[in-house]
Amino acid sequence: MNCPKPRSEKYWRCVTRASDCWLWTGDTDRKGYGQIREQVAGKRKWIKAHRVSWELHCGPIPHGMKVLHKCDNPPCTRPDHLFLGTVKLNADDAVQKGRIKLPGAKLTSDQRQWAISQKHRLSTKAIASTLNVVTSTITRLFARTTWHKPLIVYRKTP
Repeated sequence: MNCPKPRSEKYWRCVTRASDCWLWTGDTDRKGYGQIREQVAGKRKWIKAHRVSWELHCGPIPHGMKVLHKCDNPPCTRPDHLFLGTVKLNADDAVQKGRIKLPGAKLTSDQRQWAISQKHRLSTKAIASTLNVVTSTITRLFARTTWHKPLIVYRKTP
């Protein structure tokens, strides 16, 4: 008879403890996050390895909470590199650290005027690069599709 292995045994079999992050060496999803296959409510389901780590080391995850990475390293499962947060906190953290582009930043009036003054001197790409925005922001500005209302732009990530 095949007895299912305990969760902790499955977890530790796929973790390499490095000096900094504890790296997951088992199955991963497309974004590099570790995952463990478990039986949940009679169905086989993938559970994120960093969530399993949190539960093994810190206890249950409250309903509606996510387990987030301080280190921004998807295969990391080290408990002191993890923290609990909401979807909004995760998005705010990603924007603050420059991992994702979200709308919200506005070009100032001076930046708009400068961009327009450079329209015939510099390429759209060069202007966008100087202002650290995507090219489509400047294209829309030149087309005046956003001139009379606050201009929402996408900041480029490093």
